[in-house]
Amino acid sequence: MVFILCLTNLRLVVDAVCLFSLKNERLTCWVFFFFLVHQQYHFINKSLTWYEAQSFCRLKYTDLATINNMDDENRLINTLGSNVTSSWIGLYNGQTNRWLWSDGSGIASFTQWSPDEPNNSGGNESCGEMYDNGLWNDASCEFAMAYVCNQTALLPC
Repeated sequence: MVFILCLTNLRLVVDAVCLFSLKNERLTCWVFFFFLVHQQYHFINKSLTWYEAQSFCRLKYTDLATINNMDDENRLINTLGSNVTSSWIGLYNGQTNRWLWSDGSGIASFTQWSPDEPNNSGGNESCGEMYDNGLWNDASCEFAMAYVCNQTALLPC
């Protein structure tokens, strides 16, 4: 039996867990493989709509950027190109009126909204952009702008 466990920002190594009988005979063992989940951001300085950017990121990388904490936010800011004021990230307003990540990881629990955002100005702002200062804004998905892709890799411990 083999178990695979993915860890984020943790390192834990277990070779195997074995059950023994009262006579100290090995009955069975479970082998565990542990991996680190590594995210790498790629800034793409080509103007596309949110949906076009998502399609490109899914084709070439993993998806549009997902930001789960301040460390992710800072790493993403450091990948932005110069003279870029905003770029698409993988944030969108789902049908449940909650902001979700396009990679399927769920509701955005960590957020960095600009003051008074999201505001759905004009009633059609359903996609998330990040300004060069790290703050977020809701925008029309049909605007074309640069974007940040996320590439996820599993690294063995």
